[in-house]
Amino acid sequence: MFMGKIFSKRLKEKRIRVGLILISIILALGILPGCAEPGSATTPSTTPATQEPAVVYPLTIKDGTRDSKGVTVGREMTFTSAPQRIVSLAPSNTEIVYALGLGDKLVGNTTYCDYPEAAKSVAKVGGYSTAEVEKIVALKPDLILAANIHAAKVVPQLISLNLPVFVVDPRSLQDVLDSITLVGKVTNVQAKAANVVKTMNDRINAVKAKTATLPDAERVRTLMLIWHDPPMTVGPNTFMFELIQLAGGTSVSKGMADGFPTMGLESIISADPQVVITTGMGGAENLTLQYIKNEPRLKDIPARKDGRVYEVNQDWTNRMGPRVVDGLEAMAKLIHPELFK
Repeated sequence: MFMGKIFSKRLKEKRIRVGLILISIILALGILPGCAEPGSATTPSTTPATQEPAVVYPLTIKDGTRDSKGVTVGREMTFTSAPQRIVSLAPSNTEIVYALGLGDKLVGNTTYCDYPEAAKSVAKVGGYSTAEVEKIVALKPDLILAANIHAAKVVPQLISLNLPVFVVDPRSLQDVLDSITLVGKVTNVQAKAANVVKTMNDRINAVKAKTATLPDAERVRTLMLIWHDPPMTVGPNTFMFELIQLAGGTSVSKGMADGFPTMGLESIISADPQVVITTGMGGAENLTLQYIKNEPRLKDIPARKDGRVYEVNQDWTNRMGPRVVDGLEAMAKLIHPELFK
């Protein structure tokens, strides 16, 4: 009995460590808790695209660096000309580069940069939160797009070598749009950036036109799970929580801790979710999806009884780049299929 308790305790600790590692992966992919007020959803700008003047170099501009409290303070940088050799240290940044038509200027990215297809063949210079500095230096970049996960160690190291590292750290849907605009300005493709942002805004507003005025009684109780052992959901200050609200749902994690809090089975049952959305963590078989569908103690929650347990492409919700709109549209169709026939 004593040895059994020890084994059980060690197994539980191992599961918690796995969960923490997964959160680290999420952070590496660009998802940090956002700054929106709990229970609210950031409203993206509806300003139409306009013809932007050409950038005048030298250009002095601030990046998206944040302080320890998550407030954007920006680190000032000066570019003498439009960057021609770009290194991306995050999949979300890589997707922004391609969306802006700058794929031919991308000379390095990470082992997790797999979209679009062309990104897979670019020289690899790092992993989740690491950067192989020697490889980066050898590529002679004139722009290195870093993310929040690199702020503590990698960014200072690159700065010490006088390398042009520029932090992009979006934490809300509006931040994503602003980041695309910012990178577009640095690289002198402002018109292209404005068009990308306008297209995204048009799609966001098409969703909002059907969900924004829904009364509370018609907002679907939604549980988003990113891991199953222990069950982890999305807190009120996260980007994925914002997507649920914009998609016409009410997250059952409203009022819970920020970040990625855990939920016990009793809490899930008590929350009585009408829809459960998983994001594909746990490999191709999506262990979290299988857990929700097969855990016998959850057989009576409405989402299970009504067959409304779903999976959304994790790259659409975990990467703070242009495809977040795909995630919003997919979630809206799952939460309110009657509005998006």
